[in-house]
Amino acid sequence: MGLKDKVTVITGARAVIGWAVAKGFANVHIALVARQKRCLEEAEKVS
Repeated sequence: MGLKDKVTVITGARAVIGWAVAKGFANVHIALVARQKRCLEEAEKVS
């Protein structure tokens, strides 16, 4: 395995990890926004 191959593998792994992290953050963000919305709706019902 040459140096160029190693660089390609490392770059690919970084890209995959970065994508997974970004996807995870997006899912968490969506969940938090949905929860906030629900809390606001509940608060409006109560008041």
